[in-house]
Amino acid sequence: MERMLVTSRNIVDKVLGAESEQVHWCSGIGEPTAAMKAHLLTADLLITDSSDEDESVLPNPAHVALGSGVPVLRLGRSVANARFPRILVAWKDTAQARRAAHDALPLLVRAESVSVVGVGDEVSSERLDAVATHLRSHGAKAQYLHVSNTAGDACSSLLDQAGREGSDLIVTGVFGRNSLAERVFGGVTTEMLKSNEICWFIAH
Repeated sequence: MERMLVTSRNIVDKVLGAESEQVHWCSGIGEPTAAMKAHLLTADLLITDSSDEDESVLPNPAHVALGSGVPVLRLGRSVANARFPRILVAWKDTAQARRAAHDALPLLVRAESVSVVGVGDEVSSERLDAVATHLRSHGAKAQYLHVSNTAGDACSSLLDQAGREGSDLIVTGVFGRNSLAERVFGGVTTEMLKSNEICWFIAH
């Protein structure tokens, strides 16, 4: 692990400049979610990936977002365009969804298209229209879509819609219900973390 940290540090120094005053390197060996939260006090965003490397354990992105208040961008295995031209905003009327949409605004206003999607009876078309209108007022090219929960669970329905639209990124809140209840009974957040192909922007 120490050798991997040295290698990573060398890459960062080479790409971003070893003497840059805008780059601050920090590292450590320990339980990853707790260790990561300790470094996020002044961060705007945590970017992580979905790799399954045996040499390291990645932080749980939902737990980091929950415990730190910092949004997390988890890159998927199939990421092809880091500019995210096509973004899907998963919406239902919760504080977590509002936080995610707000925190993702810098990405949303740069996207070529933004689709605000609600699933089943969790949200009305009128509310989705209001969210899309709000995002357009900030400069995002946003439209809304209300889809049926044909897949049997909201996460699968969202992923199916993201596939139809060719979305590069899904923006969503995490732990809309109590986080302990999600761990015990499951929920969209639990299912979402199982999907490693697409990129997720998550916030609590």
